Amino acid sequence: TIITKDIDIAAKNVDVIITQLKGKIIKAESLENKKILIAEIGSKKLQELIEKLRIIGRIKEKEPVLETGECRKELDCDIVRVTIILSL
Repeated sequence: TIITKDIDIAAKNVDVIITQLKGKIIKAESLENKKILIAEIGSKKLQELIEKLRIIGRIKEKEPVLETGECRKELDCDIVRVTIILSL
């Protein structure tokens, strides 16, 4: 979970970061005072993603933003799915 003052601006920034790292947002869900983004990104880019996300806001847990899942068979197995939660 990333604590931020403006969830909408943070979500746009996350989208830019994911795109810069050659990933893509595959799902976005808005809840009360929270936005959940699910993205696919190369596993070798995960550390860089975490570092860039720290610029957006305070990360609540030690490594909270990543929930790596199974790689998709039609993609290179170096692709992982991550969940990013933005909260006020």
